[in-house]
Amino acid sequence: VGTATFDIGVTTITYTVTDGATLTDVDAMTVTVTDDENPSVTAAANVTANTSDDGTGDCTVDIAITDAVFSDNCPGSTLGWVMTGATTGSGAGQVGTVTFDIGVTTITYTVTDGSANTDVDAMTVTVTDDENPIITTCVADKELILDASCNATLPDYTSEPELAITECSPYVVTQSPIAGTVISDTTVVTITVTD
Repeated sequence: VGTATFDIGVTTITYTVTDGATLTDVDAMTVTVTDDENPSVTAAANVTANTSDDGTGDCTVDIAITDAVFSDNCPGSTLGWVMTGATTGSGAGQVGTVTFDIGVTTITYTVTDGSANTDVDAMTVTVTDDENPIITTCVADKELILDASCNATLPDYTSEPELAITECSPYVVTQSPIAGTVISDTTVVTITVTD
C-alpha cells in the first residue's frame, strides 16, 4: 500500500496474493482514523447598549449580534448558543437580531464537530436604562379644608391610586412640599419620579 491519506473512520485493506498456479490467499487489516482535534469558536466582542438606542421608547433594545466565527479541521461542524441572565433563549446557528432586556445577558456559543469534539466561547450584552420615567397620569387638583387657624396639612400624594407611572427600572416617588407640611394658601405640590 505504501503511504496513503486516510479519511476519518474505518478503512479495510484487503490483500490477495496469487501464485503462478492461480492459487490465492487473502488477509485483511483495518485503519481507523479518529478526529481528536477540537473545532474552534470565537464570539464577537462584548456589547453595551441603552434602551433609547432603537428609538422605541420602551424597556428593551433590539441589537444585531455580530456573527461568531467558527471552524474545524473537518466539514460538518454545527454552532449552537444559549442566552442566560437578563434575556434568555437558545438556538442553532448565529444569534442574529434579538430584543434584549435591561441588565446583563451572557451568550455562550458551542461548536460541535462530527466526532462530538467541542469548543465554547462567550460574550455579554449589557443594556442600560437611559430613558426618564414618565408620569402618564398625575394627581388631580385637590381642595383641603382649613382648620380654625386657616391652615391645612398636606397629605401624601405619592401613593395616590390615580398616579400612573411608566418606567422600566425601580423608582422612587417624592413630593415637594413633603406630606405633613402645614399650608395656608394655594400651594403647588411637585411629584418627582426618580429611577
